[in-house]
Amino acid sequence: MAYETSTTTLNILLLHNLHASWEAAEIDEMFSEVAIMRQALEDIGHRVIPLALCDERVSDLLAPFSPHEYIVFNWSDGIPSVPHSYHFIPQTLEALGFAYTGSPPEVLS
Repeated sequence: MAYETSTTTLNILLLHNLHASWEAAEIDEMFSEVAIMRQALEDIGHRVIPLALCDERVSDLLAPFSPHEYIVFNWSDGIPSVPHSYHFIPQTLEALGFAYTGSPPEVLS
């Protein structure tokens, strides 16, 4: 089966977790997976900026980027070291006006 490639280039923020409690091997694995995802998205023509989420300051992390120019590939699983915070990331992305991948906060709550 042949797939058509899109002529639309997106500016993508690849948001992922980085837990202070992770072992060095886990950190290396995360960065390896991020590199693979980044390359796959760039191979189809998108511009990708990886962003490591280390704490609850999601707004600060995203402050340099306009929601009118970037979409967020939400590859995070909540706030590092904050149990049951899955909904916080999409809630913040919506409040900031970003389009994002994944479930909305209501589903994750």
